[in-house]
Amino acid sequence: MVYMIMKKKLLLVIILASLTLRLLLGYFLDGSFDTFAWKTIAAALRNGEGIYSSKTIYFSPTWQLYNYPPLWAYVIQIFDGLSRVFHLPFSFFLKIPVMVAEIIMVYIISSQSKKFHDRFKVWLLLYANPFAIILAGYHGQFDLLFLLFIVLAICSVESKKWLFVILYNAISLAWKTIPLIVLPAQVNSWPKGGKKILILFSIISLPMLFLMPYVFDPKSVNGVTRIFNYYGLTGVWGLPKALDWLLRPLPDGLNSWILTGYLEHRKNIFIIFYLFTTSMVYLSKMKMLRGVYVLFLTFNCFASGFGVQYFYWLLPFGLWLKRFKEMTVYLFLVTIFSLGFYLKYLSFHDKQLVFFSQTIVAFYEKFHLAGIIGSLIYILCFWWWLQEIKIMIKPAMLIIGRTRENLFKKFLFKG
Repeated sequence: MVYMIMKKKLLLVIILASLTLRLLLGYFLDGSFDTFAWKTIAAALRNGEGIYSSKTIYFSPTWQLYNYPPLWAYVIQIFDGLSRVFHLPFSFFLKIPVMVAEIIMVYIISSQSKKFHDRFKVWLLLYANPFAIILAGYHGQFDLLFLLFIVLAICSVESKKWLFVILYNAISLAWKTIPLIVLPAQVNSWPKGGKKILILFSIISLPMLFLMPYVFDPKSVNGVTRIFNYYGLTGVWGLPKALDWLLRPLPDGLNSWILTGYLEHRKNIFIIFYLFTTSMVYLSKMKMLRGVYVLFLTFNCFASGFGVQYFYWLLPFGLWLKRFKEMTVYLFLVTIFSLGFYLKYLSFHDKQLVFFSQTIVAFYEKFHLAGIIGSLIYILCFWWWLQEIKIMIKPAMLIIGRTRENLFKKFLFKG
């Protein structure tokens, strides 16, 4: 009993310490290039510029227009005003909703475990790890907002509260269109009247995706197309990086031929493997939680455009499935890799940390740590994906066989 009380107190201390680190990072460090983008958008909104129809961002060629549904732009506008009223840094204010969403999401996932030991692991790995702290307190991205609503949708599916499923799906898509990737994982969990749910979902979600950009910016021409055509930034890891690293021992001509072929067809390659995996998830009647995990894993393996925050997508669902050993290894590698990425950015943009950052970045570059660790992460994800496919193939083939047999019987009966 005494041991359990001490462990609960220790968990509380860890949570408070992790939250404090996030707040300190958010207040004293401005943030990454994403924070720069939000500041530019806030200035554009104050000046009455259209964020879809005007070129409001000049940080990178891939960021010439606002790339998301307008809900985040509303948040930017609100918190820009609040920062001026309370005379606090805009970048700090804007990270508060992300931190709130994160702590709610971790609480929900941890509460799914009956054993305190498992709940402790979830908080330790998902909330107290350095990567998550930097992502929420420093980076400035808002992926945690749509992840929270995916988690809420899964909980609502399991409790069969279909109206909330529709609502949470719609809100998750109103932040980013990324949840479209994992939406098919829900199909097996829907009741027989799944078509009705799909219609209701469309009624709520499509106005958010298609009408809100025009309400927000009536002059918009590219708003909707930018939402669906957005791909990650140039990328810091993934299949292109892994291929580049792993193919180095091959002759230059063969190496170049493989890489060029992949880069020319990378979108088609992703679509093929995504559709294959989605069909396996459906045919094997996989439950939503595991289906979301598998489809995010597929994205990790075969998508080409990456931002460092994409690493996080897999963690909540892997830990919810109690894959603590796998996620610990994954998180260890991701943390080492991402620290090098963030320090490289700091070495250019934060004068107080330049010497410290440049020293560590030089160490990373000397021993090619980014390429080695990035390739290890990719190989790990690819191995997990193969294992999931192996598990899904047998029940999928049984269903295909039964369907073929039923169709054959119907055909004979009609004949």
